[in-house]
Amino acid sequence: MVVASLRGQEVAGSKHSRAQIGPLLGEYVATEKIENIYRTNPFVGQIFVDGDSMKPCLMAVVVPDDVYLATWAPSNGFPSSIKEFCNAEGAKKLVLDEMIKEGNNAGMMKFEQVKDIYLEPEVFSIENELLTPTMKNKRVALRRKYASTVEQLYVENGL
Repeated sequence: MVVASLRGQEVAGSKHSRAQIGPLLGEYVATEKIENIYRTNPFVGQIFVDGDSMKPCLMAVVVPDDVYLATWAPSNGFPSSIKEFCNAEGAKKLVLDEMIKEGNNAGMMKFEQVKDIYLEPEVFSIENELLTPTMKNKRVALRRKYASTVEQLYVENGL
């Protein structure tokens, strides 16, 4: 049994994962597909894309890739530790801009792109119950943990 987000509500499904959100614009978006596209960006180590069926856009929680940061950050004026990078001025905009470019290159539609992100220094893991044993996002647990964070992103964006 797979649990998926369908139109912003947690529902139990069959073998097929249908993690979709139907935003206010009336379009369904497959969040796993979006996560897979953004994950190809070197800044993105892990990502959880979420949305609210009553809001016109998606938000994301991003764990930066620590291996990439260790080599890229020192020569670009950013701290190389994930915790410091997540709090560094300009880091959020940099990662979001890179994600948007990645999405554009992959042919994502505007409604599929995330509007804003939260940079999270803590990795998703089996131990903190945010990943399954097969290393996939536990969407229900992630949604529960980051509900207030995602809501704050909507507030910050006037939505």
